[in-house]
Formats: sequence, structure tokens, C-alpha cells
Amino acid sequence: MQATLIAAIVVVAAFAAGFYLGVPSGPSVMTTTQTIVATTSAAPSKTETTMATTSAAPLKKVSFILNWIPDASHTGYFVAKEKGLYEQQGLDVDIVPGQGSSYAAKLVAAGGAQFGDPQAPAFLSAVSKDLPLLCVGMEFQSTQSAFFSLASSKIKTPQDWIGKKVGIIPETSGFIEYQALLAHSGIDRKKLVEVPMGFDVVSPLVTRQVDVSNGMLYEYYTFLGKGINVTYVYPPDFGVNMYSTGIVTNLDFAKNNPDVVRGFLRGTIDGWLYAFDHPGEAVDILAKTVPEINRAMELQKLQLFEKLVKTEFTKKEGLFRMEAQRWEQMQEYLYGYGLIKNKVDVSKIFTNEYLP
Repeated sequence: MQATLIAAIVVVAAFAAGFYLGVPSGPSVMTTTQTIVATTSAAPSKTETTMATTSAAPLKKVSFILNWIPDASHTGYFVAKEKGLYEQQGLDVDIVPGQGSSYAAKLVAAGGAQFGDPQAPAFLSAVSKDLPLLCVGMEFQSTQSAFFSLASSKIKTPQDWIGKKVGIIPETSGFIEYQALLAHSGIDRKKLVEVPMGFDVVSPLVTRQVDVSNGMLYEYYTFLGKGINVTYVYPPDFGVNMYSTGIVTNLDFAKNNPDVVRGFLRGTIDGWLYAFDHPGEAVDILAKTVPEINRAMELQKLQLFEKLVKTEFTKKEGLFRMEAQRWEQMQEYLYGYGLIKNKVDVSKIFTNEYLP
């Protein structure tokens, strides 16, 4: 699966470029307290997106906490901001760098931000602890987590991790998925040497501090850009396929502000669609916030994200839509493996009713 996916992406990206929880692919000059303000410009035509009619009413200010510092996985939000797509929905959106998916979930639950994009396992963990959250859209339909190893190590499966140094990032969705993958594969964690690491996926691996480095799937291209040959374990290839990044809000906020929720979702979807249709411009917009990005790599990442957003299911049912069956399956993973202590009624933690 991974070879076919990567091959398809590289071919398309090469032509175009001439390529928890979100994890950064490089350093950021921003702090977690900074609010990102993008310059708005003329919006695309309705034939390019699904934009609604602009309202003359005053813009409503809302804040959106990212799952981590800005990177390629947030491109759609910055495009929506830059192109005025949130404004077309009557919204003035502040995009705020985050500190991980668990932090984002807690902040939204407490009312510190109106929206967030935590990874689904962290969201499910949060609602199992009675945090008042509602998932109103699933951006990436499959996990972004991946576990990288140097190609020379010959590590290709979770079983190959036994006896090896595995980098872990506690309190992240990646760590939750790591534990689920081990349990699903029948591997005793005591047979691994777990090494706590930060969000730098590359350095611990190339310096041999770890044999396995936990990161995001799109960081495969970060390794390629540095000339480092790696292989990776992708959980869905080994039976653990969880939802990834979702849009969440506070239960009371959704109940009291349904039009705001609808507008935010529409603006976000339009932002991603515009980014997929205009990848070069989208990368330029992202570069205003993350100037150190590698343009060719970002173009490749966008090709990957498009495949995670536009799946066979969402092509049929609509972008960002979710299924109760997938949530039930995720909950069974996490509960069965002891990663959450309480089950919830999944019908009460997600809804598609606000989606366009």
C-alpha cells in the first residue's frame, strides 16, 4: 500500500514542482502564544469552491487552536484565511499555534478557543473523560502517524521493533496509536527499549539515538529532501486504521452558534479545495507563516493530504463526513487495549449536521 501511495504522489508532485497532534517538519520562529494573521485578498469564483454568499453583517471573531505549530497539514486553514473564505462566512478567524492534540482538546473544552483540530485518538480520549466536546468534521480520513527507520536497519514491521530503541512522544495521539499497534500486533512493550523524544523526527534517527522515530506520514518527504533513505510502518497497513485530524468544538458553543460552526466548516473545506486546485499558490501562502519550508516538498505533501481528504467514502458522501462504525471501531481499539477507561455513546460525540 505505502509503495503505491508514495509512487503516485511523487509522480504527480515531480510534475508540479519540477515534492496526538500535528508534528512539525522543521523549526518554527513562532511561539505558542502568537496569533497568526494572514492578509486577505480576492476570493476565488464559486466555480472553484463551494462558497456561500458574503454577508454584510459584522464579522464574528473566533479562535482556532492548531494541534501543533503550523506546518503543511494546516495549509487549508491558512489558504481559507488568506483568500477571504472565512470572511465570506462572516468570520474573523484567529489561527493559533498549538502544543499538541491533547492541549487543543482541553482548550476547546474549556472555552479557550472555539475550534480546534486534535487528532481523533486524543479527542476520543478527551471525551472518555467527560470533556464537553463535539467533532463536527473529519478532515483527514486516515491516520497521519508513521514510524520511521533507516532503510539500512531492515526494519519493516512492528515485529522488527523487538529489542530495538523506539522513540516515543508521550501525551500525543501518535503515542496512543503506537500502543494500539503494539497491542494489535501482540507485542509486549517490555520487549522494546522506549526512548522519550521531542518532535524532531529526523535527528534522533540519523544520530542513532533511536532505531524507530515516531512522526507524521508526510515527514517521509522531509527525509527524502535531506537525502536520507528510510522505510516506515504505517498503522493501517498492520490493521490499525483510525481517523486522523478532526474539527472539534465545545458542545454548548455548537448548540448556541450553529451558523458559526457551519460557516467555519464551509470556509475550511473551501480552503482545502482551493489549495488542492492551486497547489503552487497554496504553498506560497503557507510560506508566509512558515518561511523555512521546502517548496518542492510541500507540493508533494499536498498530494498526500488530498488523498487523505478525498477518499472513496467522502467522494460519495461528502468531504469531512464521518461514520459511527469508524468511531465505534476506534473506541474498541482504545478501550480494549486499556488506552481509555470509559466508553462513550459515539452518537453523542460526533455529527455531520453542520457540514455543507
